[in-house]
Amino acid sequence: MADALSEIFGVEIKNCYNVYMNMKRRKDDSRTYFLDELREKLNRRMVDSDLKGGKFKKR
Repeated sequence: MADALSEIFGVEIKNCYNVYMNMKRRKDDSRTYFLDELREKLNRRMVDSDLKGGKFKKR
């Protein structure tokens, strides 16, 4: 899977197994804190957008 994603996005993926094992060893509240934070911010942005009439700002 890492090889496929590497080819799709045109980036070199190094040590993905080691990173995965480090994530598994985490003992705090969340082993996937980056993804949890990303999900939370995306949901917050969608709620804010809904409150403003559903329109998003172009960059």
